[in-house]
Amino acid sequence: MKRGLLVVFSMLLFISNSLIAKENELTYKVHRAGEDGFNLASVLVLGKKEAVLIDAHFTKADAHKVVAQVLKSKRELKKIYVSHGDPDYYFGLEVITKAFPKAKIYATKQTVAHIKKTYQDKLNYWGPKLENNAPSYVLIPSILEKDFIELEDKKLKIMNFNSTRSYVYVPSIKAIFGGINITDKEHLWMADTSTKKEREQWLKVLKDMKKLEIKTVIPAHSKEGSKNDISTIEFSIKYLETYEKAVSKAKNSKELISIMQTIYPKLDKDSFSLKLGAQVVKGEVKW
Repeated sequence: MKRGLLVVFSMLLFISNSLIAKENELTYKVHRAGEDGFNLASVLVLGKKEAVLIDAHFTKADAHKVVAQVLKSKRELKKIYVSHGDPDYYFGLEVITKAFPKAKIYATKQTVAHIKKTYQDKLNYWGPKLENNAPSYVLIPSILEKDFIELEDKKLKIMNFNSTRSYVYVPSIKAIFGGINITDKEHLWMADTSTKKEREQWLKVLKDMKKLEIKTVIPAHSKEGSKNDISTIEFSIKYLETYEKAVSKAKNSKELISIMQTIYPKLDKDSFSLKLGAQVVKGEVKW
């Protein structure tokens, strides 16, 4: 009888501990922009009472949707992490910080330096195109001194920390968020990697990702239908390897575009990313 009671008690204790662990587990919400926001994903990581936002979007419209997402979550937005220095990652900060003025904004030292160096040119270029969807001003993140962000009792690890190509790895839920490294179901943004060395460094980041224990991957840029798993990393690796071969064969951007369109016929043939990237890589346009 005692033995039976002990077994029952042990089972109840196990179930109770499992429920507590699940209750304390981090969760997340994704908002993915449309074409006008480069299909960028922001990720709202949720604790029991607090939240951390990864990336702030390009347009005011998408930033307002993130504000609504935070409000619906009923959590306090404590921190915002800007994982890359392109404007689709930070233009929305104006809207979000007006709604949540206590939220602290962080980025790596390299990303902060990149934003400081380029934000005015980006604002000059994109402002007239976005019109009333453009920010009135740009907020510069504070430098993150440690390679992690705390959310309650959990750590969000900043991988590739000493780089402009950082991303967030959450060990407790085996998830990768943020960064510009992963794209799925569309042409990769090549305009910022005009040299072979830069593309090789990018490839190394992706291959290092695959060594992590991961269940979930939210690609930075993706069309609808992404599986949000390791296959998105594999797509990006394959694309980069294919692109490098195409660069060596193509004499100019027109040929490079044609090769990639032939290899990836299901991707957008009018892709701005493909066309601009090819022009930059072939030295026809400065970016």
